[in-house]
Amino acid sequence: MSKSKNLKFISLVTVFCVVIAYFSVLSPTTAYFTQTDTQTIDVSFYNLSASQTISQTALNFNLKAATKFEDFDELLFDDVVYSQFVKVTNTGDVRAKVYLTVDVPQASVTNGLKYIVFTTATVTSPSEPSFYLPAGSDDNKGDIKEYIESSLSSFNSSTFRRGVTLEDAVSVLDTYNTRTRTFNTAPLLQPQQSLGFQIYFWAEYGNIAGTISDTSAISSYSYTANVTVSAHQYDNR
Repeated sequence: MSKSKNLKFISLVTVFCVVIAYFSVLSPTTAYFTQTDTQTIDVSFYNLSASQTISQTALNFNLKAATKFEDFDELLFDDVVYSQFVKVTNTGDVRAKVYLTVDVPQASVTNGLKYIVFTTATVTSPSEPSFYLPAGSDDNKGDIKEYIESSLSSFNSSTFRRGVTLEDAVSVLDTYNTRTRTFNTAPLLQPQQSLGFQIYFWAEYGNIAGTISDTSAISSYSYTANVTVSAHQYDNR
């Protein structure tokens, strides 16, 4: 065999080994399927007399795998989340509180769909801001997973920490998400400014473990979430 053919053979073997090594670190409970591309939602609103719904969008997507967000040792969480960015712009001259709600239909609840919503201040592009990436990133864990853990731990340090149960973790998560639809904690958007909502969706393995196996083809698990953005005129209450 020629030297050139030997090198090609060795390269193929190396690539194959890398692929095998990658999948070998997956949790034995992980089951893969296809993820759709994410799209940015751009929303603009004008003067407000009181309140109005300015956007209502149905998201339809599949996910790569089920995962365990309450597991602080989960390393591949970032690889299986669905990311949705919503950019909101106030083109009028009235300050407004902006609310984002996510409605998950019952079928998606049954299939373990979870989500978390983050907000950021003024944004200039629809790409994911560096705001979401924690300082001193752990090389073994994704930035999104680290940021979720850090945010929920800071929000409720007595409950959301290593060893938290799925039930307690979901309770903290649900309470955290209400911040985007509660008057005191909803973001205030000044005239001629924009802000971003970053939503991360995933399928929680603990909720669907009984319906899948390690090698299940879960393409039948399609997910839907209805995202609504509304604005209320801010009157310094």
